[in-house]
Amino acid sequence: MGSSRRKNMKTMYYWLAINGPSCAMSSFPLPTTVTVTPRPQMIAGFPSYEEAESAQRSLLTAPIAKVRKLMDGWKRRRDLVIRVFKNPESHTRGVTLWQDK
Repeated sequence: MGSSRRKNMKTMYYWLAINGPSCAMSSFPLPTTVTVTPRPQMIAGFPSYEEAESAQRSLLTAPIAKVRKLMDGWKRRRDLVIRVFKNPESHTRGVTLWQDK
């Protein structure tokens, strides 16, 4: 296994699962091997709890124009991990399950 892959596996992030109008946050840091059920449209990993919590609050309460601008800014950051899924499951009001594979 390459050294950059080993480093990525050890780096921990606070994750947001974004799916339609819902946005769930992991309550503790998880590595990049994280999986989420139900599968969201995208997940975003943040280096700190405070930043993830602030981003979640903005996603849930800000006007859509501000949300789009915020998310566009994420694309330029090298300290975030963003994954977009082609076949997300429907958003729910239930529990989001975070797993480390």
